[in-house]
Amino acid sequence: MPVANDSAATTAATRSLAARLASLAGTLLAGFVVLACALLLTVRFLVLPHVESWRSEIAQRVTDALGAPVSIEGLATGWDGWNPKLVITGLAVRAREDAAGAPLLDLPRVEATVSWWSLPLADLQLKELVIERPSLAISRDAAGRIHVAGAEIDPESAGDDTRLVDWILRQREIVVRDALILWTDEMRRAPQLQLDHVQFRLEHPL
Repeated sequence: MPVANDSAATTAATRSLAARLASLAGTLLAGFVVLACALLLTVRFLVLPHVESWRSEIAQRVTDALGAPVSIEGLATGWDGWNPKLVITGLAVRAREDAAGAPLLDLPRVEATVSWWSLPLADLQLKELVIERPSLAISRDAAGRIHVAGAEIDPESAGDDTRLVDWILRQREIVVRDALILWTDEMRRAPQLQLDHVQFRLEHPL
């Protein structure tokens, strides 16, 4: 009989532990749902409605980062399912010495859908980035330095900042439609090369 009593006590303890674990799991799940709902409501009502008012500040920060004048005509927000979406229209980058001249980079429309993986990874992750009808000017000066949208790249230097390229390669999907690329080679004094209606897709499976 003592063996039977021990077996019954063990079974009861196991059931009690299972019940406590199930209760803890349920509490954690409910807390996660509440936190997710609160985060969605915060983004929906406190963040997205004010993005347009930050347009000038965003343009100035990009200008400071690139060292070239940047202008943005419009910012709009929306949703792609459960994912926040940012639509940028009329983004242009011009030469520092000719701020009123033709853009070195012209992005008529950019749609960026943010992934919620940005939160646990503490890094901006995009579910999708779509760039419509961009125009990009690339040139090589007489000294062999490459200029891309106003940014100078020295092919002989090993210390160039690659953070932007690394970030692009981490994104899930990037789509470029009907791009216009202009290549000017002052080093070889060759005629300008023009590539039109360029299509590009980069996919990075998770």
